[in-house]
Amino acid sequence: MTFEDINFDAEREYLKAVEALEAGKWSSAFEVLIDITKNYPEFAKGYYSLGWLFFHKLGNHRLALKMYNKCLELDIESIKFQHSFIHVLIVMKEFKTLKTILTSAEKLPGIDLSIIFDAYGQMYELQGDFDKALEYYKKSLELDINNGAVEHFNDAVKRCNRKQEILT
Repeated sequence: MTFEDINFDAEREYLKAVEALEAGKWSSAFEVLIDITKNYPEFAKGYYSLGWLFFHKLGNHRLALKMYNKCLELDIESIKFQHSFIHVLIVMKEFKTLKTILTSAEKLPGIDLSIIFDAYGQMYELQGDFDKALEYYKKSLELDINNGAVEHFNDAVKRCNRKQEILT
């Protein structure tokens, strides 16, 4: 992206939305983001933040998915956008799309593969393929250096092992 590619008007409006989000003013943020998507339809971050609002604050997973899809259509290489989209797909159990996104995300430069492998683990766990889930959780753990993540993966491994004992 060059300096000439930056849409400063859209960025200025987006900052207003971010300030509203950070202040917990969901309605104000929503209005600004709607205006952004109308006035700057190629501005991916507007769709990203609308997706976040729909998912986390309004509980509308379908609209969140639609917003994240549009965002990724406009900026497929954004790692931040990929991560949010992946989370929504897991919650909605949209595994076919999730697998496609994960496969493409693995190839992005700078992607945190521990996040990708964790998502694979969650997907396989939800599908009941505990051996494959454990394989991916362990791959994720090997790549992550965050202590909080170690606990997350430890819990995931224990949960999968327990499910395996009960369900098989």
